[in-house]
Amino acid sequence: MICPNCQTELHEAKAETGLGYYLALDQCRGCGGIWCDRWEALPLTPAAAERLDPVDQATLALEVPGAVPTPGCPRCRARLRAVSDPLLPPDARVARCPNCDGLWFNRGELGAFKRRAAERRRTGPNPPERLLESLTQRVMHSCAPAPTVRRLADATEPPPQGEDDPALVRDLVGGIGWVALRTALRLLLRI
Repeated sequence: MICPNCQTELHEAKAETGLGYYLALDQCRGCGGIWCDRWEALPLTPAAAERLDPVDQATLALEVPGAVPTPGCPRCRARLRAVSDPLLPPDARVARCPNCDGLWFNRGELGAFKRRAAERRRTGPNPPERLLESLTQRVMHSCAPAPTVRRLADATEPPPQGEDDPALVRDLVGGIGWVALRTALRLLLRI
């Protein structure tokens, strides 16, 4: 695979995940960029991402090649597109392939992504997520609770005959109304 920035060959870089296995990522030795195939960036630990972003003083002193006008995906050569994500710093330059969903992280961006993700897990959800959680709780509390069965026999035995259950009457009337509406529509539309 070829680096989308400096057009040199990418080399394998192993990184540990939080799940106990290692991933083989692809890294450019020239610019330090890292290619993550679909979903590979998610299980990486922040420490592993930091180890992949060392600052090589000798490499930094070299002349930087001109930017590639339309960087291509190292996998399928499709044009990479800029990514905006709340877990990325505002000045991050991360690109995604629209075909294979791989991500290109420039030097330092993968570490920043993983640091912000870990910080977000520690501090809790952002304001829109908190609002969604509070709305969900409000809806859940406004719904009638599910009936609790204290004795299994109460749930399995049929109700005594002759008692009028309001829920049963409501369901029966609703069902009869629905059947009448369907019949009327079939007659009108001749279905």
